[in-house]
Amino acid sequence: MTFFQVRHKLVDPVDLEDNIEDSVNLMIIYKIQTIKAELDANEIPEDAGAELTHIYGFLKENRKKLSANENVMDQPAPKRQRPLRKNRQAKGAPALRFSLLMELARLSLRLSCVPVAFSCLSDLQKFKIKDQGKQIELECLECDYEVQKLGDKIATYSKSVVEAQLKVIQKLDLILIRAIRLKDSNVIQAVCTTQWNLCLPLLQHNLQQHVRKSLLAIAEILEKTDSMLVLLRCQIHMEIAHIEEKGDRFEAAMEHLQKAIYLDNNGQYSEYLKMTFHRLNLNTILYKSPERAEDQASLMVEQAKKGTPKDSVRKKRSLLVNAGLALAPEAFQIVLDSENEAKGSHNKQEKSLKITET
Repeated sequence: MTFFQVRHKLVDPVDLEDNIEDSVNLMIIYKIQTIKAELDANEIPEDAGAELTHIYGFLKENRKKLSANENVMDQPAPKRQRPLRKNRQAKGAPALRFSLLMELARLSLRLSCVPVAFSCLSDLQKFKIKDQGKQIELECLECDYEVQKLGDKIATYSKSVVEAQLKVIQKLDLILIRAIRLKDSNVIQAVCTTQWNLCLPLLQHNLQQHVRKSLLAIAEILEKTDSMLVLLRCQIHMEIAHIEEKGDRFEAAMEHLQKAIYLDNNGQYSEYLKMTFHRLNLNTILYKSPERAEDQASLMVEQAKKGTPKDSVRKKRSLLVNAGLALAPEAFQIVLDSENEAKGSHNKQEKSLKITET
């Protein structure tokens, strides 16, 4: 409850001051959620690394105090004060510390603060976790860390670095299967979000075919569970459509574009999605020539773009010329005429030079 109240500013900071001073866990929660609120507002906190390091140090130094705080956090004052049992403290404190470490590790990875994430994960691996959902969430953080620790090497796209990324993505494919068997929508969404973030760098360097299967898997399960992460689902379908188009699977690409259009509630990608869908629709027309001049031009440009390296320049030029004539016949014809005149005068000059030389 405290996580939610602080992050969404449902509690007056002044009212929290007294509680924060006497409560280690509330202090940590307040600091974490304050940083998250800044990120949600698209503001990168200043000295985020130093602040995260401070939070981790504070959590580690006050480990013993968490047991007492756990028993009074978010609970009304009892009518009669009774001594708390030691075993109850022992069970509560690790659970709270585990949750705080998970939140801090997740935030550290979001801000690319790898050293703090490593420290948190090292502590988390020491816990005996019986909850399969928590175990899967921890494994997702570990996968995220495995890629982020590659650092600037990711941008080099070297063979070894790409193989390391793909190995982690394949590991997440297996984790997703376990999450689906668990039938916990929150855990499934955690895996899908992690997988999407790890696939993103490989979408920028013509390596899309290597992550196609993984993207299809997360798109399918998010659709089956009717996930509320509609923006994420929209973006996934957009990227899959792009991959399918590159593989000349136009009908499959159009299917994913239709899903993306349906999920684009805010109209953020509306223009792009409609234009792309219309362009792909033209490619599916085999025997019927498009009626609109714009569509004819678009089809000819696409044919020129998809030409193989063996295709002659003259063939591609012919397609582009016809596209220009379809869009603006008179204006483009003037350009062609002036080009021909320039070539003609150039040829005459060359002939006159050859005559004088002889």
